[in-house]
Amino acid sequence: MRLETRPIERVEPNGIVTVDGRRTEIDTLLLATGFPHFPNLISLNSPCSYSGLSYFTTIEAQMRHMAWLFGELRHRGATTFEVTSAANDEFLAEMTDRLGDLGVRAG
Repeated sequence: MRLETRPIERVEPNGIVTVDGRRTEIDTLLLATGFPHFPNLISLNSPCSYSGLSYFTTIEAQMRHMAWLFGELRHRGATTFEVTSAANDEFLAEMTDRLGDLGVRAG
Protein backbone atom coordinates (compact mmCIF):
# COMPACT_ATOMS: atom_id res chain seq x y z
CA MET A 1 0.00 0.00 0.00
CA ARG A 2 1.23 3.48 -0.83
CA LEU A 3 -0.06 7.01 -0.39
CA GLU A 4 0.13 9.06 -3.58
CA THR A 5 0.17 12.78 -2.82
CA ARG A 6 0.80 14.09 -6.34
CA PRO A 7 -2.29 15.22 -8.27
CA ILE A 8 -3.85 12.49 -10.41
CA GLU A 9 -4.23 13.44 -14.06
CA ARG A 10 -6.35 10.43 -14.97
CA VAL A 11 -7.55 7.04 -13.83
CA GLU A 12 -7.02 4.12 -16.20
CA PRO A 13 -8.53 0.60 -16.00
CA ASN A 14 -5.52 -0.82 -14.10
CA GLY A 15 -3.85 2.24 -12.66
CA ILE A 16 -3.45 5.97 -12.26
CA VAL A 17 -1.32 8.54 -14.06
CA THR A 18 -0.13 11.53 -12.05
CA VAL A 19 0.38 14.99 -13.56
CA ASP A 20 4.12 14.35 -13.90
CA GLY A 21 3.36 11.42 -16.25
CA ARG A 22 4.16 8.65 -13.79
CA ARG A 23 1.89 5.60 -14.17
CA THR A 24 1.19 3.39 -11.15
CA GLU A 25 -0.64 0.08 -11.42
CA ILE A 26 -3.28 -0.36 -8.73
CA ASP A 27 -5.79 -2.93 -7.51
CA THR A 28 -7.80 -0.50 -5.40
CA LEU A 29 -8.08 3.28 -5.46
CA LEU A 30 -8.99 4.91 -2.17
CA LEU A 31 -9.71 8.63 -2.32
CA ALA A 32 -8.84 10.49 0.88
CA THR A 33 -9.76 14.11 0.21
CA GLY A 34 -8.74 16.42 2.98
CA PHE A 35 -5.99 14.08 4.19
CA PRO A 36 -4.62 14.23 6.94
CA HIS A 37 -7.16 16.46 8.78
CA PHE A 38 -10.32 15.04 7.12
CA PRO A 39 -12.61 18.10 6.84
CA ASN A 40 -16.29 17.16 6.54
CA LEU A 41 -15.67 13.67 7.97
CA ILE A 42 -18.61 12.32 9.90
CA SER A 43 -18.24 9.02 11.69
CA LEU A 44 -21.22 7.32 13.25
CA ASN A 45 -19.12 5.10 15.45
CA SER A 46 -16.94 5.93 18.41
CA PRO A 47 -16.45 4.63 21.94
CA CYS A 48 -18.92 7.25 23.19
CA SER A 49 -21.52 7.05 20.42
CA TYR A 50 -23.65 4.10 21.58
CA SER A 51 -26.53 5.14 23.82
CA GLY A 52 -26.95 1.69 25.37
CA LEU A 53 -30.65 1.64 24.61
CA SER A 54 -30.79 0.37 21.07
CA TYR A 55 -28.86 0.63 17.87
CA PHE A 56 -31.79 2.48 16.26
CA THR A 57 -31.94 5.06 19.07
CA THR A 58 -28.23 5.67 18.61
CA ILE A 59 -28.54 6.14 14.84
CA GLU A 60 -31.53 8.47 15.23
CA ALA A 61 -29.63 10.64 17.72
CA GLN A 62 -26.62 10.77 15.43
CA MET A 63 -28.79 11.69 12.44
CA ARG A 64 -30.32 14.56 14.44
CA HIS A 65 -26.82 15.77 15.29
CA MET A 66 -25.77 15.57 11.62
CA ALA A 67 -28.89 17.50 10.57
CA TRP A 68 -27.99 20.19 13.13
CA LEU A 69 -24.40 20.28 11.88
CA PHE A 70 -25.37 20.69 8.21
CA GLY A 71 -28.00 23.28 9.17
CA GLU A 72 -25.30 25.23 11.02
CA LEU A 73 -23.05 25.04 7.95
CA ARG A 74 -25.85 26.48 5.78
CA HIS A 75 -26.63 29.14 8.37
CA ARG A 76 -22.99 30.28 8.40
CA GLY A 77 -22.63 30.06 4.62
CA ALA A 78 -19.81 27.53 5.08
CA THR A 79 -19.00 24.50 2.96
CA THR A 80 -16.63 22.65 5.29
CA PHE A 81 -16.21 21.93 8.97
CA GLU A 82 -13.34 20.41 10.88
CA VAL A 83 -13.02 19.45 14.52
CA THR A 84 -10.14 21.24 16.21
CA SER A 85 -7.70 19.40 18.46
CA ALA A 86 -8.83 21.57 21.37
CA ALA A 87 -12.51 20.67 20.84
CA ASN A 88 -11.65 16.98 20.55
CA ASP A 89 -9.55 17.10 23.74
CA GLU A 90 -12.36 18.89 25.60
CA PHE A 91 -14.92 16.31 24.44
CA LEU A 92 -12.68 13.38 25.41
CA ALA A 93 -12.07 14.88 28.86
CA GLU A 94 -15.81 15.36 29.40
CA MET A 95 -16.61 11.79 28.33
CA THR A 96 -13.81 10.42 30.53
CA ASP A 97 -15.21 12.38 33.50
CA ARG A 98 -18.69 11.01 32.82
CA LEU A 99 -17.34 7.45 32.65
CA GLY A 100 -15.58 8.08 35.96
CA ASP A 101 -18.95 8.82 37.51
CA LEU A 102 -20.02 5.32 36.47
CA GLY A 103 -16.98 3.66 38.00
CA VAL A 104 -15.46 3.00 34.55
CA ARG A 105 -12.24 4.43 33.19
CA ALA A 106 -11.50 5.06 29.51
CA GLY A 107 -8.18 3.71 28.46
